[in-house]
Amino acid sequence: MMKVFYIILGVFITFMVIMFLRVGDKTDLTEVVSHTEKIQVIFYQPDGTEKFVDITDRSDIKQFDGFISDDNTPVYTCGFSGKMVFFLYPDMAPPGKNTIVVEFNLEEDCRHAAYYFDDALQTKMLTKKGVDYLNSIKQ
Repeated sequence: MMKVFYIILGVFITFMVIMFLRVGDKTDLTEVVSHTEKIQVIFYQPDGTEKFVDITDRSDIKQFDGFISDDNTPVYTCGFSGKMVFFLYPDMAPPGKNTIVVEFNLEEDCRHAAYYFDDALQTKMLTKKGVDYLNSIKQ
């Protein structure tokens, strides 16, 4: 009887450790990125036009999970440099609700990303890796 108790206790502790480790490095966008088929990055141009860059390579899409940190920012009023539109796989969301829009600003004093998650506005810091990547495809 005690042997069964220890086995169950061991399984439970192992499960809890695995769940704790998995939750620790996820961001709000982790789940979104894992279900994204395509990302369209749109850069706003000074003349009012927009430049579009489509990202469909799975390894490039996975990188986007590391582009926005969990660090909150104030709600800036400095506007945006562009937006990232995450197109989810068709079986993940009903038509018309299969996109997630994340607006971003690349200016030094105003770097952040803004998006709605769980019906609440999230304003987060862009990571250096995210800023570098967005600047590299902006050219």
